[in-house]
Amino acid sequence: MVPPKKSIDRQAWSATKVVASIATLAISVLFLLVVITLAINVFSTSFSQEIKSGNVAVISVKGVIASGQSFVEGSVDSEEIKDFLKQASEDSSIKAIILDINSPGGTPVASEEIATAVKKTNKTTIALIRDVGASGAYWVASATNQIWASKLSVTGSIGVIGSYLEFAKLAQDWNVTYRRLVGGAYKDVGDPLSELTPEKERLLQEEIDLLHTYFIEAIAQNRNLSLERVQELADGRTYLGAQAQELGLIDQLGNMDDAIATLEKQLGTSVEPVFYEHKFTLFDILGRLSTQAMHAMGKGIGAGLVSRHQFMT
Repeated sequence: MVPPKKSIDRQAWSATKVVASIATLAISVLFLLVVITLAINVFSTSFSQEIKSGNVAVISVKGVIASGQSFVEGSVDSEEIKDFLKQASEDSSIKAIILDINSPGGTPVASEEIATAVKKTNKTTIALIRDVGASGAYWVASATNQIWASKLSVTGSIGVIGSYLEFAKLAQDWNVTYRRLVGGAYKDVGDPLSELTPEKERLLQEEIDLLHTYFIEAIAQNRNLSLERVQELADGRTYLGAQAQELGLIDQLGNMDDAIATLEKQLGTSVEPVFYEHKFTLFDILGRLSTQAMHAMGKGIGAGLVSRHQFMT
């Protein structure tokens, strides 16, 4: 006997609810396991690397340099680096500071803030450039007393970039109209949906040129080089470590062991590194997970869009 149609629909609906409930429970359990696993890994890594005593502070500058970006993977929070430098400077047991750099650069303000904090310390400072110490990261390195780098590392890139993709004509092709509502003639400069007029382009280029000038002046002062010499080198190109040494952009070729050996001679004592690192809390982990999730959603929605009117060194 064939059951009534309503009975079949009711059974199907009940089965669907059961499957949905099981799927929701499975996702919740999986998320909880991910959080617990990540927490265990992060905490075990942090505590295993923590050294409670030492006489040389090692501060990592790894990733894109920005302000207030501690939750974003692959970034350097300038505020945190400044705090580490202050702590090391005020610690009487710390005799020197090593900046362990592996960064392509970052925003001008964040880079300049760290460089200024480096110069304010009352300790011997050394920059060790790993694979990359370019642009804003080189600005930071230039503020130290001495720069070490591998002969194969990439450094320099004394320049500023503010390029972005413009979608004005693409929007027109797809019959999308840009309705301009601004208070101020240049408020939407850099908006990818607004056509970049020659006048707007001139204004942006003036800002970039001014930032470039500040960058050049800082390198000249920090490295004790003439403005003319730095201007010759500041066309945005990168240099291998060996080239950078010949040009006066770095002081020594070598790795961490070489820098420490030289530092021991300078200090007249053995070096015991103490690593200044961000210690993750559960709130940090949850914050990072949520940030990464939102970042992934944003990439999916508009992966081709770039932040407007943002300059990078």
